Amino acid sequence: MILIFVWVGVSKSVKRDSPDYSVSADQLYNEYKSNEVAADSKYKGKIVVVSGVIQDIGKDIIAQPYIVIGGMGFLDGVQCMFTGSENASVARLYKGQSVKVKGEVVGKMGNVLLNRCSLQVVAKVTVDSDKGEYSDKGKRDEAISDLNKAAAESRESALCLDLQTMNSQIELYKVQHEGRLPGAGTATFWEAMTGQTNINGGIGSDYGPYVQKILTNPFNDLNTVDVSGTGILGDDSHGWDFNPTTGAFRADNSGTPSDAKIEQAEVELEAEPELGTIASKNRVKEAEVYLTQGVAYFKKGE
Repeated sequence: MILIFVWVGVSKSVKRDSPDYSVSADQLYNEYKSNEVAADSKYKGKIVVVSGVIQDIGKDIIAQPYIVIGGMGFLDGVQCMFTGSENASVARLYKGQSVKVKGEVVGKMGNVLLNRCSLQVVAKVTVDSDKGEYSDKGKRDEAISDLNKAAAESRESALCLDLQTMNSQIELYKVQHEGRLPGAGTATFWEAMTGQTNINGGIGSDYGPYVQKILTNPFNDLNTVDVSGTGILGDDSHGWDFNPTTGAFRADNSGTPSDAKIEQAEVELEAEPELGTIASKNRVKEAEVYLTQGVAYFKKGE
């Protein structure tokens, strides 16, 4: 399970600040893994330039863009948080790309966290017929295919993160409202999630907001939510689907996993709850994606 942490801090990037250190993402993470106290003493609050390969790209719950570089994508890398002004730059990145990022070290929160980040160097893919690795038409087509695949994987990563965020926040709402789901009171689902409510689910000031806004589904560019409980899942009529009976929040874009696949994924994860002991990690990764889209909140073998 990949956890993404939200950091709310100073919004000005470190673009013009001089770095104190220049290290690889793996080196920085390994120093923290070896001795977090010593690493904090050395790096915390300092400006560093970190280099590595992008493992993940997305936005956190407050829509702040981030990338994770180094490691294998299992809380073993460096998470670089960018300001909103860097949105356009981050949007052009893709998984597997080599980058250098400058940022302020916050500390280790699963990944090592860098705040106020600024892109320094981005490795570019050359598709010019006179240059680089992709010198013939076949190689150019391969490069374009790789870029398209990376873009699709980035959208999938963003979708899974959005679903994890919404389902966990819906579960929190349920706990704080004595088992009631968003929309069960006089406040609508949208009002319940993005505004403040009372214990009965009406508009008030006791709880919330749970999310800043309902994010746009990256596959169909819609942010509407079908709360009828009777809609056809995966018909692209809305960005998202919320079942007011079960509390499940799912993507409504075409290709959404079927209930049968979700149930099979649950069986597989329940049979082998520890990720490291499962024979086929690819099947478990697939199962985790199904579960993320299909249950009230992310569970592993529970």
